Amino acid sequence: MKAEFHQVAFEEIVETIAYYEGEVPGPGASFIAEVERVVDVSRDQPSIGQRVGEEFRRILLAKFYIP
Repeated sequence: MKAEFHQVAFEEIVETIAYYEGEVPGPGASFIAEVERVVDVSRDQPSIGQRVGEEFRRILLAKFYIP
């Protein structure tokens, strides 16, 4: 299954990585790993998350803190 991000979601991911890396070097990679984990879970369980329209689902990430 192909994973796609809505353009707004993709921009938010990029902005979040930049924010985390601007605060303390390193957490951006952990954030990317959490995004990848959720994508993998959604591939294994395609019905997970909130349905948005006919072909999309919204999945929230685990809370993420800067150490």
